[in-house]
Amino acid sequence: MKDIIIYFTYGLVSDKELLKFLDRMYEMGIAAVELGVPFSDPVADGPVIQEASIEALERGGTLQNVIGFIKKYKKSIRIPVYLMGYINSFYSYGLSKFIEDAKASGIKGAIIPDLPMEELNGFRIEAKSKDFALPLIISPLTAENRIKALAKAATGFIYLVPRMGVTGVPTDDFDSAENMIKQIASPLPVYIGFGIHDASSLRSVMKIADGAIIGSAFIKRYLDSGAIDVPIEWLKEIV
Repeated sequence: MKDIIIYFTYGLVSDKELLKFLDRMYEMGIAAVELGVPFSDPVADGPVIQEASIEALERGGTLQNVIGFIKKYKKSIRIPVYLMGYINSFYSYGLSKFIEDAKASGIKGAIIPDLPMEELNGFRIEAKSKDFALPLIISPLTAENRIKALAKAATGFIYLVPRMGVTGVPTDDFDSAENMIKQIASPLPVYIGFGIHDASSLRSVMKIADGAIIGSAFIKRYLDSGAIDVPIEWLKEIV
């Protein structure tokens, strides 16, 4: 099986439940988990993750708390964990302090969709010196010369968005993504996120990419049911 990464917003469930969730993902053979850092204005996210962020913020989901959680349970967490969040959260925390604290806690890296290019070089050099991954996002709006620059700068993996728009909109056409993978031509694994919503779309992605990132479809099933077992059982059905 190719790699599957699951996105889940930190703060939606108790730390005890989250620890069990991470353990179940590991036992299912999931490659990694992205823990979303809740943010009040998630510009790349659709209504599902926006709702999850609001609920998580009300429950105390913050960057400080997610780092603290990973650090506290570092010895118990067997699956690689990445964070995904917006640059304001990391600015507020302090970019250098974030890399230092996140790395020390056992976090593998961070995906920051709105990280400005002018900040990328210094941030990347510091992260690389600490072996902290900074996967970068490439989308259909990315110019060809910038695709090559981003592919060269990325560490860990490349996050490929197959279509324009926000998260949570189902996608079945991945032809443009296949062409973009050829342009990327990177030794890093290329994972497709945004739009994977069922077994068919997952199979389509697995034919052309090194793996898939599933977020909104998983979280929607949690929000609709209020039970983490529901999206886990759905995941078992489609993989």
